[in-house]
Order: sequence, then structure tokens, then C-alpha cells
Amino acid sequence: MLDIFIAAMFAGFAYLANKRQMWAYIAGMVVFLLDGLLALLFVDFIGILVHGFVLFVMIRGYIAGREMFALERAMAQATQAAQAAEASATQAAPATAPASSF
Repeated sequence: MLDIFIAAMFAGFAYLANKRQMWAYIAGMVVFLLDGLLALLFVDFIGILVHGFVLFVMIRGYIAGREMFALERAMAQATQAAQAAEASATQAAPATAPASSF
């Protein structure tokens, strides 16, 4: 029964992390680290190797997620600045009537 609860907890963390909730990603890494410490306590060499590799990949994913958020923030700021510059340019330019073809 405990295994089902832990698996559901990891699935919940994964779902929330996929929804860009970085706290859930960190919480999942911490719980997985604690699980890895149990493998270390029981001297389970394969478990230690697997947990070490998965934690390495999870940390790389977390770093990539933070970089993605920073890029999205920079893109949003650049878009807002471009829209503001475009709006001020159209307001500053005098409206001219189109030339008649007659």
C-alpha cells in the first residue's frame, strides 16, 4: 500500500512539474534523494547508481526549466517593448490622406 502512495505522489509531482510548478519539481527531487539515501543505507549498489543517474538528469531538467522561464520572460519583455515602440511611432506619425488617382 505504501508503494502505491509513493508512486501516486511521484505522479502528482510529475503532473505539477509539467504544469510549470517548479516547487513540485524540487519536491520530487528531494523525495527521490531521500529514497536514494535508503538505497545507500541498505548498500544497494544498483539502486545507488540508478538514483544517482536519475537525480543528475532531474537536476539538469530543473536547470533547463529555469533557463526556459528566463528566456520566456525576456521574450515577453522584448515583445512589450516592441509593441510600446510601435504604438508610440504610430501616434507620433501624422495621418496623411491617400493620394487621389484623378
